[in-house]
This record gives sequence, structure tokens and C-alpha cells, in this order.
Amino acid sequence: MINEILTELSNFDLPFQRSRRSVLERFTSARENVVKEQSKAENDLLKQEMDELKDSKRKTEQELLLEKHRCVVYPGRSGMEKIIKAEIAKEKYVSGNMVVGRYDQLQEALLDLVAKYFHDE
Repeated sequence: MINEILTELSNFDLPFQRSRRSVLERFTSARENVVKEQSKAENDLLKQEMDELKDSKRKTEQELLLEKHRCVVYPGRSGMEKIIKAEIAKEKYVSGNMVVGRYDQLQEALLDLVAKYFHDE
């Protein structure tokens, strides 16, 4: 609407016509600058969101891979022993050196239980 009015006014043959044209040009350039700044800000926000999504995707893929390795079903006695050893190793790593001895005892007890349960293998 403003653009149309300024264009219409610039078409009149008046002594101050140049000033009206310069107003139109300044208005147009100011509007273009505002649009450029807005699009640049939107692009920056979109880039940040994409980076965050890529990071979360990478983390999720790593967690999924770890979960796949954790949930692999191993048959029989050797499979149970592998699962027990993996879980005990994970708990040892998480808890630190303070309770490593207790986890070793737990591992031995669980492996003995598995050996009794799978005595025929």
C-alpha cells in the first residue's frame, strides 16, 4: 500500500519529485535490509537447530548400537557367562575402585550359579 502511494506520488511532475523518489528508494532499500536481516537470523537459528539435531542423532545412534550389543542373545552357558561378565564390567567401570572386590565376588557367585544351572553343557 505504501509502496503504491509513493510510486503514484513519484509519477507527478513536481519540483520536489526527486526527493519523493529518494524516499521511495530509501524505503525500498530499508525494507530489503530488514528482510535480509530477518532471513539471516532465521538461517542462523535453523543452522543451530540442525547442529543440535545432528548431535542428538549421533548420540542416539551410539546408544542404540550399545543397546544392540548389550541385548544380543547368547544361547546356553557361554552366553549367560558373557552377559554376566559384561554387566559386571560395566558396573565396575561406573562405580569405581571402591567396590570392585564385591563385584568380583558377585561375578564368581553368578558364574557358579550358571555352571550349576547349565551343568549338562
